[in-house]
Amino acid sequence: ITQSTEVGTIYTLNEIARISAIAKHHKLPLHMDGARFANALVALDTTPAEMTWKGGVDILSFGGTKNGCWCAEAIVLFDLDRARELAFLRKRAAQLFSKSRFIAAQFEAYFTDDLWLDTARHANAMAARLAA
Repeated sequence: ITQSTEVGTIYTLNEIARISAIAKHHKLPLHMDGARFANALVALDTTPAEMTWKGGVDILSFGGTKNGCWCAEAIVLFDLDRARELAFLRKRAAQLFSKSRFIAAQFEAYFTDDLWLDTARHANAMAARLAA
């Protein structure tokens, strides 16, 4: 699932839990594409834990790029057994940036003083203003 989607649709916590239950019933992991994760988080006024692993999300692609970072993305695994094969899967999918530690360093400033949440709130407010 994509949280939030390209058109601004946001899955509620109950919807995430229901989708997770269906995935678990079919023995499938639930992946959340969090390209706009911060926007959905502040719109729902919830915590990252409530919107992910507590709702049954197994893997989160955490995006910072659409919220002010340059090319900064992270994969968050909530099931550590899946971590064993992640290095191989990343390399096979050509997701191996040279010097990626410099790209990842953006997250330090991004998370400091809740900058990531402030920029998401501002973006949501501007989108609402534009819609109005």
